[in-house]
Amino acid sequence: MGKISKLKFKRSNPDLSIDGIKQRTLRDVIGITIYQARLLLQCWPNIYSTGQSGPFASQLYSNLGKRNPKAKTILTKADGVAVFSQSDTDCTSMHTKLTLELIDAIIRTLDNPPTSIINYLTEIGQCHRTLKDEGMSTAMWDDLGDAILEGVRKNDLVRRHKELRRAWLAIIAFITDNIKQGHNTFKASPSTNDINDRNNKEQN
Repeated sequence: MGKISKLKFKRSNPDLSIDGIKQRTLRDVIGITIYQARLLLQCWPNIYSTGQSGPFASQLYSNLGKRNPKAKTILTKADGVAVFSQSDTDCTSMHTKLTLELIDAIIRTLDNPPTSIINYLTEIGQCHRTLKDEGMSTAMWDDLGDAILEGVRKNDLVRRHKELRRAWLAIIAFITDNIKQGHNTFKASPSTNDINDRNNKEQN
């Protein structure tokens, strides 16, 4: 499967206003239609409901490791540290959980303002800057995007609907683009606020 960066599709638009008046929604910024958003809302619950042990989540980071050996090495090392420190959750399981929650938050808030999601993605990239010394490059995020795409393409609804496949491509590009932007910028002490708290505050 080719790299997401080589595929042709509409990139997300960071401009948060329409004609300088109306604030754009997350759906507007990602670049998906109302119809595509409805398809996502039909498709995603079937994937998300299977949880971390489901076929999508359980294979997500193993697929990343196959695409990017350096990612596998970094995660394996982090998992070893978790075992040594007697942590209840290893690094791979934690990343799987957070990735599921991230995608779920994006799909559930497509009609909301995009700022909190964009900030959260940027901070993810910033938090991983310290792994550059371990050999982590921004290309690893493209490989993660490919792993996500490989997983969702196994869903029957995704296989049947071209517009749904396009919607997933747009969402994955939005995720990886914003994380890579954060990865390439510097922030001394990035916040680790929970994404759901951010959305609740924004809606109130």
